[in-house]
Amino acid sequence: MHVSSHQLHLNSLERSIEELIRLNLKTINDFSAAYPSHFLKCDDAESFIDINVDVMVQNGHQLLDYFHDAYGIMEKCWLTLSLDVLEKNHEVLQNSLPQEWEHRVQNKMSH
Repeated sequence: MHVSSHQLHLNSLERSIEELIRLNLKTINDFSAAYPSHFLKCDDAESFIDINVDVMVQNGHQLLDYFHDAYGIMEKCWLTLSLDVLEKNHEVLQNSLPQEWEHRVQNKMSH
C-alpha cells in the first residue's frame, strides 16, 4: 500500500507536468508576431507603432490566460497532494493512538 501511495503522488505530479507541457506548447504556438509583410503596409510611424502595440496586447492577453491556466493546474495538483497527505496522517493517527494509549496504560499498571 505504501508503494501505491507514492505511485499515486507520482501519477498526480506526472499528469500536472504533462498538462503544463501541453499548455506551454499551446501558448508558444498561439503567440502573435509582427512579420515583415505587416510592415510593408506601413505608410507612417503611427501604423508601425499600431502593429507593434496590437501584437504586444495580444501576447499580453495570451500570457494572462497562460498564468491563469498554469495556476489552475498547479492548484489542482497541490490540493490533490494535500488531501492525500491529510488522509495518510489521519490513517497513521488512527492506527498509532490506540497502540500508544494501550502501551501507556500497561506501563502505569506495571508501576
